[in-house]
Amino acid sequence: MQKILLFISAIIIGATANVALANSTTLYFDNNDVDLGNVARINITNQYAAFGIIVTDAYRYIDNRDPFLDPDGGYFGLSNGDVTDNSVTIGRIDFINSTSFFTADWWTIGGTTTIIVDAYDSGGNHQGSFSGGGNGTDTIIGDIAYVTWHDSGGLVQLANISYNTVPIPAAVWLFGSGLIGLIGIAKRKKAA
Repeated sequence: MQKILLFISAIIIGATANVALANSTTLYFDNNDVDLGNVARINITNQYAAFGIIVTDAYRYIDNRDPFLDPDGGYFGLSNGDVTDNSVTIGRIDFINSTSFFTADWWTIGGTTTIIVDAYDSGGNHQGSFSGGGNGTDTIIGDIAYVTWHDSGGLVQLANISYNTVPIPAAVWLFGSGLIGLIGIAKRKKAA
């Protein structure tokens, strides 16, 4: 019985891990995602809704100073602000379904510019943040409904982002946890 429960648990845990990976999306903001042409600056809002995000106060920007080369060989990303009005300083990405993580490849121009990224849940509670100058890759983990980013006085860009598009059902996790608990009970009974 114990071997059967262990085998079933391994299958459930493996399936759950595959569900988590299958639900992960990475956007490069290049024409493989959404073909917006090769115009350097394009205002976007709901062009990425099919990928589970709505973007406000940001524009897609092509810049060969971007250190994160996209799979299609381009240098695409999201910059905070409006394509025609640089006084808008805080970009925002809303997730149609909350995500459990947000990872971004980011970069800035010059040594004095800093990017600041904050994540919030649906109630506006802060879930985490990161900041820096130059370039890097950072992750925020939590119940994330939206992310904001801005600069300290210059261009900053999210080159690529990764997140969950569909939350993993709690029932799957609970079922796998329950099976692991049953194995523990079976072990204790056998030992007694």
